[in-house]
Amino acid sequence: MSSRKRHRLMSMMTTKLTRSCSLSRCPSLIFIASFLIYAYVVVHNYLVFHEAFTFTGDEPHYLLATVNLAFRHSVFMEEVYLNPPAGFPLFPRHDWHVIPGNWGRLFFGHGLGLPFLLTVPYGLGGLLGVNLMMNFLSSLTNVYIFKVCREFSSSCSAIATSLVFAFATLLLPYSNQVYPDVAMSFITIFSFYNVFFSGSRASLFLTGLLLGLSPALKLSFVPVLLLAGGSLVVKLIKLSSLSKLPYFISPVALLCGSLSAYNYWAFGSPIVLIPPYCSGSLLRGAIVLLLDRYYGLLVFSPVLLICIFGVVHSVKGPLKAAAMLALLEFLCVFIIAASYCGTGTGEEYPARQLISVLPLLCVPFSVALDRHAKSFLFKLLFFVLTYISLNISSSMAYSRGLGLTSQNLTGKAQMLSRVYFGNEFLFPALTPSGHYLSFVNYAFLTILFALVVCIIAREALSNP
Repeated sequence: MSSRKRHRLMSMMTTKLTRSCSLSRCPSLIFIASFLIYAYVVVHNYLVFHEAFTFTGDEPHYLLATVNLAFRHSVFMEEVYLNPPAGFPLFPRHDWHVIPGNWGRLFFGHGLGLPFLLTVPYGLGGLLGVNLMMNFLSSLTNVYIFKVCREFSSSCSAIATSLVFAFATLLLPYSNQVYPDVAMSFITIFSFYNVFFSGSRASLFLTGLLLGLSPALKLSFVPVLLLAGGSLVVKLIKLSSLSKLPYFISPVALLCGSLSAYNYWAFGSPIVLIPPYCSGSLLRGAIVLLLDRYYGLLVFSPVLLICIFGVVHSVKGPLKAAAMLALLEFLCVFIIAASYCGTGTGEEYPARQLISVLPLLCVPFSVALDRHAKSFLFKLLFFVLTYISLNISSSMAYSRGLGLTSQNLTGKAQMLSRVYFGNEFLFPALTPSGHYLSFVNYAFLTILFALVVCIIAREALSNP
């Protein structure tokens, strides 16, 4: 081999090694960047605006259950509601957040999974420790978004997708929210990655541990457990890796069995179905989740429209089984959430019921970036939608009361008016007293606008 060829070979090997090393550092860099920015938002709000601990909605109730577990070592809720810690409001004891059980005692009306996860952070750091724990889980979610996207697309598309999801979607404002949906978003993307792209015994055990915890977070997360767990079992059987099955099944059986035992002890039944606060038309609920002015996912994160351009390519690609599982999990949770929001109430948190499966949309999103990267119109559409989404998510993150509290519709309307240049009226506001006729008047312009964008984009994408 000549010296010139040897030099060229060494140069190629050095380049590949450098790229490999830089890619290996990407998960760590994404985690550090996400956590620092999320934590900065929390500390900034606390020090400057004193809003970091303005907990709203169900958050104080989850925190009271956490206090009850951490310091009172009890699941009976009467005492903590009658004598809450300093800084907590006094809630009605017989609110629907607590439900009566055996012996006439009151138990927490939501799942105990999140209070259980927050017991140690609250004991160590109080309310700030709880917020940082939610930041930690959200940062891990971004890391696994990158890992999943790297399997479906190029490294550049994977990095772009992880950054967009971290800072230009609702994952940013929800990163400091005390809700089980935030924790479940990490469990969903972590289990999805391990079902298809990891097979070590440690990853199987951890996947089983987290999926087994999901029903304790919220019963509506059971479809994720069944779909991801079933896919993992089928995969192990096909690979003749039956010896690995106990590493996954054991923690699932242990945690689900413990939850059933607790329910039987507290309520006399292994399964306790708590009725949702609203239910109604599935179609109306689906429209609310996507397009409502104060609730819709696509209103507050319009960059997710990019997923439309990657759905077909992802389910027809070499990893179509994984892509179909991601879309099926999202669809199942979407249907459940739509049934909850069927009355179309506008006084709600933006698409909170979908946060648990929102990371799964990274699959068609990254594929779309990969397939249409050469189209100028696609790039233009991507940057415009990213700018709008980043503007919304950062505004909501910097003021928890502006975007997420259900009592501040005026603040959200003003924010949307600023971001959408005064055209927020294009999105319908489906209040409980609203009618379909009034919705059609608003939705017609929205649908027409969306069709025009899709037609122009399709023509451009057909000739990249």
